[in-house]
Amino acid sequence: MFDIRVESPDVLVGAIQSVTIPANGRPVANFSIRDSIGRGAVGLTAGSSGQVRFTIAKLTPGAMGNSSAWQSYINTVSTWDAGSVMQATSERTGTLVDHGDGTYEYTFVTDVTMARNPVDLSAIIYDATLTHRAVLQVSGGTVVDAQNVVFDFVPNGSAVSFTREVVDTDNCNTCHGTLTAHGSRYEAKYCVTCHNPGTAMQANSVDMKVFIHKLHRGAHLPSVQAGGSYVLVGSRGTYDFSGVGFPQPINNCRKCHNGEAGAPNQTSEGNHWRQVPTREACGACHDDINWSTGAGHVAGAQSSNMGCAGCHTEAKVEKVHATETKSPNAPTLIVDDTGNPLTVFAYELGDVTADGTNHPVVKFKITRDGAAFDPTAALPAGITGGPSFLIAYAQPQSGLSTPGDYNNLGRSAAQPASVSLANLRAGTAGTLSGPDTGGFYTATFTGANAWPAGATLRAVALQGYFSQTVTVGGASTTYGRHTTSVVKGVTGDAKRREVTVDSKCLSCHESLELHGGNRMNAVGVCVTCHVPNLSSSGRGMDPVLFSAQVRNAAYPDGGLPTAEAHEASLAAYEYFEPTGDPSTFTPPVDPLAWPEVSNTFKDLVHGLHGSHARSTPFVFTRDRGTSGAYVFDWSHVTYPQVNGNCAACHTDTGFSVALPSTALPSTQRTTTGVAGETRAQILAARGTVPNSTDLVSSPTAASCSGCHDTVLAKAHMQQNGGALDVSRGAYDTSGAVETCAVCHGAGKTADVAAMHPLP
Repeated sequence: MFDIRVESPDVLVGAIQSVTIPANGRPVANFSIRDSIGRGAVGLTAGSSGQVRFTIAKLTPGAMGNSSAWQSYINTVSTWDAGSVMQATSERTGTLVDHGDGTYEYTFVTDVTMARNPVDLSAIIYDATLTHRAVLQVSGGTVVDAQNVVFDFVPNGSAVSFTREVVDTDNCNTCHGTLTAHGSRYEAKYCVTCHNPGTAMQANSVDMKVFIHKLHRGAHLPSVQAGGSYVLVGSRGTYDFSGVGFPQPINNCRKCHNGEAGAPNQTSEGNHWRQVPTREACGACHDDINWSTGAGHVAGAQSSNMGCAGCHTEAKVEKVHATETKSPNAPTLIVDDTGNPLTVFAYELGDVTADGTNHPVVKFKITRDGAAFDPTAALPAGITGGPSFLIAYAQPQSGLSTPGDYNNLGRSAAQPASVSLANLRAGTAGTLSGPDTGGFYTATFTGANAWPAGATLRAVALQGYFSQTVTVGGASTTYGRHTTSVVKGVTGDAKRREVTVDSKCLSCHESLELHGGNRMNAVGVCVTCHVPNLSSSGRGMDPVLFSAQVRNAAYPDGGLPTAEAHEASLAAYEYFEPTGDPSTFTPPVDPLAWPEVSNTFKDLVHGLHGSHARSTPFVFTRDRGTSGAYVFDWSHVTYPQVNGNCAACHTDTGFSVALPSTALPSTQRTTTGVAGETRAQILAARGTVPNSTDLVSSPTAASCSGCHDTVLAKAHMQQNGGALDVSRGAYDTSGAVETCAVCHGAGKTADVAAMHPLP
């Protein structure tokens, strides 16, 4: 035994052994709390200052088209200026008996046979034949490891056969790490006992299926897109979810609830999303429907859920939630009018070598729907476009003879050469041959498509995609067949360090389709372009093009901006000139004043995902010429994981501050260093990176300041050898040594693993 008032282990194990409901209607729960080696915890108390509380709810069957639902017996009234609503809650003032051996008995204050809605006093009918759920919460005081203990039972003693298990907590935690709400509640089976139908915060339902759907669609709710907001107001504060962005396609319903046989975290009612359509669940995402008037709904007004399943059959719901990209939780692809799903391509790289003139010789394989695809032949009907190869490498820089990062030295903006499969097929960039006995084709590059003499860290990536044109709903539609990118180093060359795990990125993003879908699901490909010599490009934007795009007026050559360019540049103008008049906007405009940041992969990803922790917004602009100016303000990003959990993305050692001595500094600003520099000078500087006048930050400081960007944090980094925004010339000659690992290294006083909440 141990006394939890003076000792609280890091791990507790709670269990409910039984719940009975005697004739007086006051449930009696028997439970135990032990540590990881089986010692019983004594000293738990109930009451307002105790650590024990309970909820109890019944599972009401679905009828008349309605879904089944949990209904709490314990409720309170929440009053606001327009009236009162019922809110489910818990109790903690019952009688708790401590048996002195780690086991306890709790007798509820609530009489479930007399439960009523506290607003209208209608009865909450107790039925001993229904499934009931009691949940024990142990938290507060000296308890370190909060407990949510769930126990399902039927009061008359029957076995539990009627269930509602829609979401598994482990599904939530693939994105959230350890999802905790209200301080100590982390189990989805607990959440639903309070987030019942009829429970609200002011006028907004917080029924689980409504609240969670609306929250996760957030910024993309039709009501928010139309200028509204999704805000919950309660006694403990105001919660604005209008900026939440689901990090994968919102129609990927299986990500959260999956009832498919063999699915990870399968739940018995996980397919309710397509089997039990209701106004409440579906209308939460599709919140531009007015059920009373029928506005926004093809079938018109609906006063109940009785007719939903008649039109929205399981097959039809599946079809309208089909996705363009196949992924583990999105197996259903869009189907054309002939009944065929969209095609799926896959890429594979074999050996990558260099010929005698440093030209890449690449063995590769492409499959279409699992079958061999001939890249040397004319494209099949309905298929256009195709992937490209990227040629990455490193050359001596910053005093390093063999940098540990790609730098693509000598290339404009440090970007790797790109060679399309179409050009190889046409013979303008190389040749194609094959297949060999393993089904691999060989691409041999020619001309300027070579690695520089003496290059190290040589690698080739295959990225980009084919497009497919099919008829869907009677209309000819073209879909990009975004395909997972692949990268491989030259046989015998040193390989770039790998510090992240693609599957960890995809546990949240499911399919990570970037740059229009050209780069997908592979960090190893991302880092071939997002190299230390790359910074954001917005300051090079042509002000004449930009102003024409803002006004949707003709370019000097008479051409008109595309709709994409107009929308992008108008959004950028409104961001920087919120009180301006786009219709009268004319040059001069000063893109030179736009923000610029490092686009090194580690700096970019830390700055983006760490936006919630930053003291200054992470903002930059991108010059896409005739495609428009793009402003990226990541302030809205709310990292769903446990704050600071480096292990959510990195390998076990990939978050070490002891970066290899071969790591390059990050370019924060590409500049001539001349006051009043012109656009032409900046464009020239981007063409010759790295320049001695560029502003750079040392590798570790650049990475850590992505999240830790306060003045004090930066001063700390600089005091300990870090460089922030210094000229490259000064950095390269300073012999700077970052001493971060002295304190933040493995096993040290402020070890990163100790200072960040790693699991």
